[in-house]
Amino acid sequence: GMMYHYAGQHRQSLDLLQQSIRNAREIGERRILPTALNFASIASIAVGDGDNALLYCEEAAKVALEVGYQHAPAAALNARGLVLRYMNALDAARETLERALTRVEALGDEQGATNALLNLAMIDVEQGSLEAAEHRLATAAERCKRLDSPPLLQTLLDTCGALLIRRDRAELGVRLIAAS
Repeated sequence: GMMYHYAGQHRQSLDLLQQSIRNAREIGERRILPTALNFASIASIAVGDGDNALLYCEEAAKVALEVGYQHAPAAALNARGLVLRYMNALDAARETLERALTRVEALGDEQGATNALLNLAMIDVEQGSLEAAEHRLATAAERCKRLDSPPLLQTLLDTCGALLIRRDRAELGVRLIAAS
């Protein structure tokens, strides 16, 4: 389902993720639910369904605790922060992502920390805190060098592009976003 999301086919992504959730529930496989629910939250926001996106995040965190996953509650916070950002609830998104960042760094989850940093950087850009965005992006770029994650690299390029647009370098920013 997430491959469709990365390809920009959000409705197909959400349909497949919802089917995965139904299948997991039908066979009683709760261990895969937190991941599927987190991805469904991201796909839901991409199709404009913020209310269900938040519900998916809440259920992902609850199930993660029930099955004893260390990383999943932090991933659910990361997803919730992303959803809140897309809903333009920037202060709530910032607070949620800062909590997620603290948790994933404590767990040594570099990919989760990079994801939280990138989302916080985008909030910085959206709120006009451009120096803070630059600092977070520099840290995230260093981490992206160590990680082999096309989705993180895409988010890094998108966020850098948004920063360039805000820095009156719109042509370069648009080219960077288009390349991601």
